Amino acid sequence: MPAIDPQQWVTVHTYSGKQLYQVPPSRQESIAWNREGHQVTSCDIQLPSGYIDARDLTPWIHWCSVWNADGTVLHWTGPIQKPDGDRDSVTISARDTAAYMEKTRCPITKSWDAADPATIAGELWAAMAAHHNLNTSPIVRTDPEGDRFDFSCVADSEMLSDTMDKLVKMGLRWCVIAGVAIFGPVPRDPVTTLQENDFMGSGLKFVRDGSQMANDVLVRGQDGSSRARYDMGGLGLQSLISMDHVLGVSNLDRATRTAARYTAKIRDTLVVPPGTVLAPHAPVTEQMLIPSTRMGIEALGMQTLVELDQISVTSDTNQAQVAITVDNVVNLPELLDQSHPDAAVITGVSR
Repeated sequence: MPAIDPQQWVTVHTYSGKQLYQVPPSRQESIAWNREGHQVTSCDIQLPSGYIDARDLTPWIHWCSVWNADGTVLHWTGPIQKPDGDRDSVTISARDTAAYMEKTRCPITKSWDAADPATIAGELWAAMAAHHNLNTSPIVRTDPEGDRFDFSCVADSEMLSDTMDKLVKMGLRWCVIAGVAIFGPVPRDPVTTLQENDFMGSGLKFVRDGSQMANDVLVRGQDGSSRARYDMGGLGLQSLISMDHVLGVSNLDRATRTAARYTAKIRDTLVVPPGTVLAPHAPVTEQMLIPSTRMGIEALGMQTLVELDQISVTSDTNQAQVAITVDNVVNLPELLDQSHPDAAVITGVSR
């Protein structure tokens, strides 16, 4: 059974929920919507003319939502940004609720000590939702493998989207699913394993990638710099990273260790080209199609672990295609005892 029902209903309503139109699959020309980590997502709906008058729709006041065939599962919802029409068709373009971050100044003044970025983001989102009278509460999941940071923000000093970008640089994972913001990663265990025949066509390939590798990392922050180095057979591949948003010695050290753990790797991976389409029989459900969800892939005599970054759904009255974009998972090495030959050597902060 396909992960996404091709028979999708569209409703057009006010942000408070008053319904204006219901559009059955038979009156749709096409629907395209997506989910993506750390990004505002979109939905584009094309309808034949005569069913909805684009002049009756007001951006931000009116929303559109996409449902499954029996109206029990909400796939996507968000405020309409641009309706347009001619004599032949009407197109409705909408964005999800994260679009409000670009229309909201930082809503609070507060400082956090050693906090998970998801906790900070959840408080900021809740304040934004209250300001715009949005009937939604975020889901906050702390990252068991993530670092904790000191962080502060000042009300009205910048747009909330800029504040959130700073948290992303500190390791925040976030996405919006059916209008609900999810901060922090989903559970780490893979939800399914895909085989080569679970993808449409061909395209999976083996790659041994050392292009992004560095085992000697220097990070510069506002309070100085910190260095971490892993022994890799005599290699001395260096990198220099600027993190002006990182304050404090302990924060800088943690950020440096995290960067070094990511880059001190030569990776043998299976690569799934962006936009690869899942076969209808692939063992995937819609509940699995959430950015940061992990899946196994077995192909070309290899096994690899990937993390979902984006899904794109296109649908007409006959079929729905689900295209995915994934990132290969890098298993971070633990910070071992300093006597261990593979331990990261932290040289501390210099001023």
